[in-house]
Amino acid sequence: MKDIADYQLVIVGSGIQIHNWTGEAEKFLKDFQKELRRKKLALFVCCGSAQPLTEKEDEKLRHLKKQEESILRKKPPNMA
Repeated sequence: MKDIADYQLVIVGSGIQIHNWTGEAEKFLKDFQKELRRKKLALFVCCGSAQPLTEKEDEKLRHLKKQEESILRKKPPNMA
């Protein structure tokens, strides 16, 4: 995808490979980081592991939740 200007809502999802999002999803988020701040954004992951999180994974999850909360507290620019 080259442009997301026409979209009000963007949904990005990924499977998990070796404890990370797939490269395509991460690249998309990085490539459109500025534009996504002005959009409604939904993120999801799909993982087949039933193992409990390691301490490092749990810490990473807490960090991601803090980032999400920070993003959601910011007011988007006026979208007329």
